[in-house]
Amino acid sequence: MDSALPPVMRVKKLLFLEGNLGLIGPGLREEAPLESFRLAAAAAVTETIVTRTEKEEGPSIGEKIASMGILMTTGLPISIGRKKDKVEKVKKTSELKFYLDLFAGGKRFRVDGQDFDYSCLGPEKQYSVMMNFKSLLKKIAGLSPQAKLNRGAEIILAGRPLREMGYQSLADLEKEEQVLLAEIRPQP
Repeated sequence: MDSALPPVMRVKKLLFLEGNLGLIGPGLREEAPLESFRLAAAAAVTETIVTRTEKEEGPSIGEKIASMGILMTTGLPISIGRKKDKVEKVKKTSELKFYLDLFAGGKRFRVDGQDFDYSCLGPEKQYSVMMNFKSLLKKIAGLSPQAKLNRGAEIILAGRPLREMGYQSLADLEKEEQVLLAEIRPQP
């Protein structure tokens, strides 16, 4: 069996239609029967963004005042403090991001939880990406009970700590998806 995953089709919006799921994204407008979904794989991944900035730093204001005082008192131009140097500052920020891959009809549809229109949740929509993501996953799992859930989806739905997932990156999710898809028999 081929272990390569289908290419990712990005989903920005879902429509819950009678018996079908409407999937809308960049260059994507499809409808898939809810019973055709074979796997719903969710993951929470911490992504670290590193920002580097270069800044010139020289003597502080206090050091400049002290140097000026010495110059005025003695007439000698004596510098106090450090010279102008370029200093590189590194800033690291970490953000928890949520992803959901849905497999149906030999295709892989990816929901990026941070870049998704949760209006499909209607009155269940909240102000938190994490809560909306969980509600979306719960709704899809309820409407497609035949779809296998991965470890990440089960942890989210059970309300267990996200650190139990153990995903370091999307590559970890994709490895798990390959194993799960190999276990699922092709539908007739």
